[in-house]
Amino acid sequence: MEQHADSAYKLLLSCPHGFSPSQVSVVFDGSYDRVPPPDTNLENSISEIWDSRVQNNKSLFNGQKFRYGGHIMPGEGGSSVESHVCLHLGLTDYRFLSLSLHLRCCVDNLLYI
Repeated sequence: MEQHADSAYKLLLSCPHGFSPSQVSVVFDGSYDRVPPPDTNLENSISEIWDSRVQNNKSLFNGQKFRYGGHIMPGEGGSSVESHVCLHLGLTDYRFLSLSLHLRCCVDNLLYI
């Protein structure tokens, strides 16, 4: 995973020449799903914050979305095998994704205080 020093994102997969549909496969498996935090208080807090946001913004709704769990590139490393990427996907939901990103941002900001 490549991290750019001057930005806040990580490049998960570099494909400068792209892939054709036949060069991409997906493993969709529950092992790549969101893992609830071991602290049930945190899970409950996330639910409470979400409920509050929904009350204040009626257009918000929760739904399932894909969660990136990683990838493999069997042809990587100079092999003569044709380039191919296999994405590992699971499920999460918008509620948890948006609030976990918000909480991560808050924690990162606390580190600079």
